[in-house]
Amino acid sequence: MNEELLAQIGVYFIPYQSRLVFRGSMNLFLLLFLILMCMLKIFPAAFMLIIDIFLLKAQRDARKRCEEATLRQLKELSGKAEIRYSSQFNTRDIVAENHMTGIASSIPYEDIVEIVARPDIYLLVSRKGELVFVFRSGLENARKFIDDLFSRNTRIGILKKIRFKLTGKVFHYY
Repeated sequence: MNEELLAQIGVYFIPYQSRLVFRGSMNLFLLLFLILMCMLKIFPAAFMLIIDIFLLKAQRDARKRCEEATLRQLKELSGKAEIRYSSQFNTRDIVAENHMTGIASSIPYEDIVEIVARPDIYLLVSRKGELVFVFRSGLENARKFIDDLFSRNTRIGILKKIRFKLTGKVFHYY
């Protein structure tokens, strides 16, 4: 795992609940903007748009701070902006091990709330904001891995599973 990969997935370093609050707030103010524009209330609509832009900037700033803090921690732990990392999937949990520090953490499947497909990795996100990187090069069969993960008792919602299955196939062809 290196600095380039961290830049790709920087938004996921913001805790899951905070991302939901940002996303919900931005959608709410955008909806209010559209409603007020339909009602020809220009000044209140402009105010809603300004708030939405402010929230977008705040989210970008939070992403940047989280990304910088993670890079700073990596440099403190390993002396450079990269880390050797592995994950092992057991029957009840995922064990993620940092080979530079020797620290291993266990994440139960019940805590997994999101899966993100990137061209070279799958990123599993837990409720507490813990990340598990699954490199596609280390998988024998990516489709079998995803099906096995969805059969576990995760908190990934049915709509997210459907969306992932529809959009996840695109990433298999990179």
